[in-house]
Amino acid sequence: GRYDGLDGILGLFALAQTVSGGTYQQSLVDVLTGVSHAAVLYRATGRHATASLDIDMVLLCRLDGHQVTHITALPCDPGAFEAFWGQTDRLDDGT
Repeated sequence: GRYDGLDGILGLFALAQTVSGGTYQQSLVDVLTGVSHAAVLYRATGRHATASLDIDMVLLCRLDGHQVTHITALPCDPGAFEAFWGQTDRLDDGT
């Protein structure tokens, strides 16, 4: 999905916690920076009633000075990512 601005990103984090019953976690692995771009590698884990997640993720960030102007999130295992997040719209009780 698309999430715009700080409110959108904070809403996404809140959704991840709700869907996973508080089990969703991110662990920073590495950060690479340049003048106009940065890449962030992190490990994402979590579970809900019908699936679990344990994958590496990459955030590609566009920079303008010291501000991030755009982020694209890329799962290193798209199938596992979709298996986890694709099931969330089918969960009736939010777990």
